Amino acid sequence: MRKLFVAALFVVMTLSLSLIPAFAEAAVDGASRRDIPLDSDEFKALQHEVYEANQLSALLERHESVTFDMSDAPKNDYDWRDYWYITRDACYYESPSTTQYETDRRFYTLTDPDAGAQLMYGLDLCSDYDLWTVAGYQFPPKDEADWSNSELEEHDACYVENGLLVLRDRRNPEASEAWFAEHVPYETYDGETVYTEVIADAETKEIIEFNDYLEDRDGAMRRAVHHTAAYDEPQPRRVRNMLAAIEHYCEHVVTVTFVVDSGTDHERSGSLTMPVGGVAVYRCDHSESAIICDDPEANSVTHYDGMQDRTFYIITEPSEAQVERYQAQVQAIREALAAEAADAEADAESAESAEPDAETFKALVAANTGSAILSRHASFGTTRSTFQGGEEILTETSYRDADTYFWGFSNGRAMLRKADLWVDREATDGDFYYVETIFDSEEATREAFAFALDSAPVLLPETEVLLETVDAGDGRFLAVTRESDPETIAWSLSETLFAGGYEYAEGMTLRYEYAFDAQTQDLLSIHTELTDADGAVLLTQEDNCAYDVEDYDPFTDGEPFAQYEADVKDPEHSRTVTVVFDPDTENERAMDCVQPRSAFFSVFLNGEYVKQVYTDPECTQPYEYGDGTEDLVLYVK
Repeated sequence: MRKLFVAALFVVMTLSLSLIPAFAEAAVDGASRRDIPLDSDEFKALQHEVYEANQLSALLERHESVTFDMSDAPKNDYDWRDYWYITRDACYYESPSTTQYETDRRFYTLTDPDAGAQLMYGLDLCSDYDLWTVAGYQFPPKDEADWSNSELEEHDACYVENGLLVLRDRRNPEASEAWFAEHVPYETYDGETVYTEVIADAETKEIIEFNDYLEDRDGAMRRAVHHTAAYDEPQPRRVRNMLAAIEHYCEHVVTVTFVVDSGTDHERSGSLTMPVGGVAVYRCDHSESAIICDDPEANSVTHYDGMQDRTFYIITEPSEAQVERYQAQVQAIREALAAEAADAEADAESAESAEPDAETFKALVAANTGSAILSRHASFGTTRSTFQGGEEILTETSYRDADTYFWGFSNGRAMLRKADLWVDREATDGDFYYVETIFDSEEATREAFAFALDSAPVLLPETEVLLETVDAGDGRFLAVTRESDPETIAWSLSETLFAGGYEYAEGMTLRYEYAFDAQTQDLLSIHTELTDADGAVLLTQEDNCAYDVEDYDPFTDGEPFAQYEADVKDPEHSRTVTVVFDPDTENERAMDCVQPRSAFFSVFLNGEYVKQVYTDPECTQPYEYGDGTEDLVLYVK
């Protein structure tokens, strides 16, 4: 469904750090606690010092980051405060209904994340823009050191204990009832008294903790709100996830330009890039009365679907005629979109009633084994990108034709399979070494090669649940599956996404999106996402396939097995390892392997890895690796 462009007003929110919640009195060692009289000059000076030390500008002069974690506050419609992570040039904010990241007049907002709302891309055009005002941080009041409202609350205690400064206020009945109604609306007020407590470092005066406590009529205390502050913490995962989402969705972009009060002395403009089909929003002066149009005179208002570059004109003080014309055009657009939405909903209901085309998907999976693909193409290759935190950390490339199976990794590891050769290139401490596999017969080597060649170019589903299939209408057949089996996911994270750095936790699921060419049956791509235990969706891998690609030679200069080939052909750098299988029996057979002197080897007998080989036909003298230079005759049975 096409989307109506929405001009959003983002109200500047004030993060009031005067939440002066509760406390729990305990027996105090008189030697460690020093009470400060509330009517003393020292108390007034301490208030002023705390105020000055906790101005955001002052905190960011001393620290790289400031974190406010308010996640323990009651969750209700009135409680928007949750979590802030602020650096010198950016601010991340998260609440139960909104997630926002802002830097340099650009802001990115998710509203109602649980409902899967689309990421909005925003531009600030306010004349008095200040990132920290926009961020909503303020340690009130600005005009005096005493943050208490003397009509509603009074100072209750001030003391220094164990390196901490504690300041506590008590609200009067009227203020306590108002606070209760706002913060605990799911309970009935019964005369509770609200105490607000600020705990700061006694030396730096930097706030560490805020608490709101409720004291009932019987004197019992309970903490209602608990907020904490921290400094110089590394960028948390939730911020990295937000930045990754912003970057991920901006592969194909359009440019949206906003012009404020065109043709006036205070004209301002700016542009932002956003994903095709995305949602753009803005902030500006007089946002409550502003209108947004396609021309400076508000003669034209049209629907914007986010599919092309566009310029919009914002009029902050429109005339009555402009407002009337604007409202009529917007209403017409809304009615048209409502009709379109109704049609789309009907289509969606029809689509939901259709079962996924499991038979077609099953046939396409079967058509994408290696042997099936090579029956249609002379060769094929794949590229796999593995991501962590939105960044690509490993690239894998593969190539197959009738004679060669190759798979290489961007960290230097590689594997090569041929009818007479099975060798791996391993990486360790920035260096490389080769490991060659010696099978018990030429036929076994060819069978192992054929098995590798026939494997699917990427992992295709075995235990996934097919969620939906879609005929994309452009010649592609799309299928979406979900993997929920814990053992399968744990194996996938350790074996197929090993570079992604993810460890299995209960509740994780994997989601795969497959794209096939409906005519040729060729697999085109796989998009893999991990939903972690916290519900965050993480891009883990992208696979893309190509067919009838240029012939690949892994032995040419610069390729992973060039040095292997050169050493094998040089007698001074190679050696021969002979393995005799089933010695002194009618099945005795020997396999010779010429390999670089620096290479290692493994041995397979009857398709199983042999843990120990011997230096004598009776297989009583275990072989231990030497310096790798001598020719060897070894025995296995």
